[in-house]
Amino acid sequence: MERQSKLSCVRGVGIEGDRYSLDQAKGRYSGGPEPGRQVTLVAAEGMERISRDLGLDVGPHNVRRNVVTRGIQLGDLIGHELRIGKEVRVFAHRATVPCMYLEGLLGQKGLFEAIYYDAGLCCEILEGGTIADGDEVALVPDSYNPGGCHSWPCKALFKAPLDRLPADKASILAFRAELAAKAEAEPTAKKRLRLFDQAFGRKSADWDGGRPQW
Repeated sequence: MERQSKLSCVRGVGIEGDRYSLDQAKGRYSGGPEPGRQVTLVAAEGMERISRDLGLDVGPHNVRRNVVTRGIQLGDLIGHELRIGKEVRVFAHRATVPCMYLEGLLGQKGLFEAIYYDAGLCCEILEGGTIADGDEVALVPDSYNPGGCHSWPCKALFKAPLDRLPADKASILAFRAELAAKAEAEPTAKKRLRLFDQAFGRKSADWDGGRPQW
């Protein structure tokens, strides 16, 4: 990750120079990019809490998000349009869910679960322009449109593993079964299934849809 004092955002694409905008076919792990993956926000307070209370090294230098905010409850902004600085306008589609890749990359056991509710906010760029250090993030009045959110059909995936009830686990396993059925005939679905397992920590058929298999 590289710190930048300014970011140039392109409507409907992403951040100039970011791997996702340079090569949309190879740079996006899913193979079918959601509009909300064009720019991601993450709150400084959540990363500081994890570092302070759990002793895990997570911050802007390694959390793999684009824009760090302070003084904002990002979870309250889903379904709203936001202004970042004077030029950029985005739509917040969903909460960002972490994956086991980050934990493995940093070699910090427990990070996946610790950061589940602090992993960030997935946004689509509606108006491009420049974001710079110190820019304010403001809510666009009367912009709430929950029906415009492009999110995952399995809502249980937004619950941290430790908070999942039996019904949540069953829902996740059913969702994975749908992916597996499609994977037999669709190459893109096969890739999506493999990445789903990597992201949520499934290593064997014994996975119950709850905590990852270490």
